[in-house]
Amino acid sequence: NFINADENRYAYRLKGLNNEFTFSNHTEVNYIIQNPGTYVFEVKGANNAGVWNKEMTSLEIVVKPAPWKSPLAYVVYIFLFIASLIGLFKFLRTRTKLEHQLELEHLENERIEELNKTKLQFFTNISHEFRTPLTLILAPLEQLLSTYEGSNTMYKKLLIVENNAKHLLKLINRLMDFRKLESKGLKLNAAEGNIVEFVHEVYLSFSEYAKDGGYAYTFVSDQDEILAYYDHSKLERVFYNLISNAFRYTPKGGTIQIEVVAKENEIGIKVQDTGVGIAEEHMDKIFDRFFEIPIHKNLQDNYVKGTGIGLSIVNNIVKLHKGAIEVENRKEQGTVFEVILPLGRKHLSEKEITKKVHHGDDLAQYESQLEQPILNLTGDLNNLIKEPSKATILIVEDNNSLRSFIGNLLHENYNIIEAENGEVGLEKTLKHLPDLVISDVVMPKMVGTELCAKIKEDIQTSHIPVILLTSRSSLIYKYEGLESGADDYISKPFVIKEFKLKIKNILDSVQRLKKKFSEDSSFEPSKIVLTSVDEELLKKAFEIAENNIDNENFDSNYFCKELGVSRALLFTKIKAWTNFTPNEFILEFRLKRAAQLLEQNKIPISEICYHVGYQNQKYFRELFKKKFGKTPSQYQSQFSGKSIK
Repeated sequence: NFINADENRYAYRLKGLNNEFTFSNHTEVNYIIQNPGTYVFEVKGANNAGVWNKEMTSLEIVVKPAPWKSPLAYVVYIFLFIASLIGLFKFLRTRTKLEHQLELEHLENERIEELNKTKLQFFTNISHEFRTPLTLILAPLEQLLSTYEGSNTMYKKLLIVENNAKHLLKLINRLMDFRKLESKGLKLNAAEGNIVEFVHEVYLSFSEYAKDGGYAYTFVSDQDEILAYYDHSKLERVFYNLISNAFRYTPKGGTIQIEVVAKENEIGIKVQDTGVGIAEEHMDKIFDRFFEIPIHKNLQDNYVKGTGIGLSIVNNIVKLHKGAIEVENRKEQGTVFEVILPLGRKHLSEKEITKKVHHGDDLAQYESQLEQPILNLTGDLNNLIKEPSKATILIVEDNNSLRSFIGNLLHENYNIIEAENGEVGLEKTLKHLPDLVISDVVMPKMVGTELCAKIKEDIQTSHIPVILLTSRSSLIYKYEGLESGADDYISKPFVIKEFKLKIKNILDSVQRLKKKFSEDSSFEPSKIVLTSVDEELLKKAFEIAENNIDNENFDSNYFCKELGVSRALLFTKIKAWTNFTPNEFILEFRLKRAAQLLEQNKIPISEICYHVGYQNQKYFRELFKKKFGKTPSQYQSQFSGKSIK
């Protein structure tokens, strides 16, 4: 009814949402549909008379689902769910695997730690067993060397045996110290001292080694004196190890620099080289026990593989000093190790500090070995050369007190000359030609090994025995001293009784060899223990004497000319070798050869006389009888039972 529209009524429903009809006079209806699907809206109307439509009007409404509820979305949800399950499974599997690997690594670390402890314990235990046979080897070997009268070649081989036996003993002692470091049993005994001077002493220990290898070896410090508390013997091992490693990994001709830098409340000591460097992947492992850097293709030929505990010991000792050690590769080439030590004493406990200060050599350590201390240690001993019957000893030592102490210790039995450094020592050696030189190694101007090498290389002085003294007891430096020609090497502080005995044995050995030449009719040049310079000269002297034995004009002047030396030098060398003058040497050589020919009983005495350079048989007979106490015929009869006239 359009006339009276307000009286119209409607019945409607939305099938799928509400199946019951709703009656209303309004011409509008609103629905909020939340669920997707197909809905049918149905409606019918009635006029004011109440007459309803027989047929309903319908409208189909399709509500599509939201994107996150679409079938594709559910497919994605299923896929993500399956992927999540797979990921969770893999994660749990990986975590289980990692936990297993960590457990295995933990067990492996425990096994390695236990193995290292077992190694150390084994080495510690067996080192005690090694000491006994080493002592039984060294004791008779030292006795044998002190009285040895054999060939020069064999003597040198025995020296090598002795040095390596001592080196083995030192390695065992170092292993014991390493064990103490690992077990926290090694205590710090720090005293205040000038660490610049200390590091410089260690630096000087390698100066000759650097010179032989053509290294550019320098020491730099911005101050001459920096006082710090440190344990002298332990810290010495730190810098010895770092410097020796620098030489090991730096090819000959490279650069090595030791630098001391004062910082705020601490001091830094750098060891820089131009060697092969360290691979970055090994930087964090080099201080681990038993870790050895893989061999680099550019290492020098004399590289010796280490044990992998050197830098570990260094690190432990530095930590014992409450310091730190840092390492980095240089931008150009090589490596820089820096040891950083705190200054002052606040970082140390009272138990770690000792009142003993290291300033060179402490005479008390020697005087304590004497029943009565030697006094007047500063006296001048250069004027004590008074008795020709005594051997003359030159003492080269930069420490005035120690030099005077040694002089006073020896002056009763020997004539003494003193020198305050290597240059003065060389001058006095050439001037006085002493029977023995005792020299410190670490000295200004010229170190002891250089002095020794110059003495042994100079034909005028090459016969003079040399004993080197030093607090540097490292093997490389002992070898350096012995390679420079030293006859013995004594580490300070030395035992006075042993020191005196070594001096006596060396001088007695020289005298025994001289005596042996005069008494042994078949004496050979190789039986005298000499330097290579003297050995060649002595062999040449014997060859000249042998070639001219029948030359009646063969005398000292002729000898000088053939040997190519001056009369003074010929006298010095022949006297040093045999205790004879050149003319006495020629006479001795001729008479010994005559005795050998008489013993063979193949040549008549008259011919033997001419064969050894004598034209006058009567004169020959007198000389022979004076030498051997018998005439030639009487001497020959001892071997033949009859004489040949």
